[in-house]
Amino acid sequence: TGLTTFHGPMVAVELGSDTQSVQNIAAIFNGERTIRFNYQSIPVIEGKMAGRLIPANLSLFQTLQGTEYLGSLKDAILVLEDASETKESLERMIWNIAHLDDFSSLRGVVFAGFTEIKNGDLDDIKRVIHDYFLDKEIPVWIGLPSYHGDFPKVVLPVGQWVEIDMEKGTIEILPVPEARIK
Repeated sequence: TGLTTFHGPMVAVELGSDTQSVQNIAAIFNGERTIRFNYQSIPVIEGKMAGRLIPANLSLFQTLQGTEYLGSLKDAILVLEDASETKESLERMIWNIAHLDDFSSLRGVVFAGFTEIKNGDLDDIKRVIHDYFLDKEIPVWIGLPSYHGDFPKVVLPVGQWVEIDMEKGTIEILPVPEARIK
């Protein structure tokens, strides 16, 4: 259809008490092409990323793998988050991401955040991500304010070409030809 959808705050639940998230949504809807965030991100492999933005819930992404509904991951930047999963299930799903058949065609991976981890904590998951992704040849980061929790969230345009600079805290929405040059 050519329409852009957005990954971000749940409108019915989160927007009443979070004015910053409302401002973030308004900025995107009013044509702002730079999304700014102030967040403590951790590099596994440093670097800027330019590609097609695919934000998703990790367990739903996992469910779609191998089906016609996932689509191509060529030139994609994955932004993944989840809530209420066990440490073991997160570890399995993260292992699967690291071993995707077309992993080499990705432009980057950002593990936005994980909340309510059962049988473990965020430090356990950070170690898993580090262990599984340290030998990869694309930027991999942990931490982006676009997951479940009580804090201001960024709004991510699904499928749009973007450049992400985690060190500066910016996501620049790009015209398609510009993104493909990089």
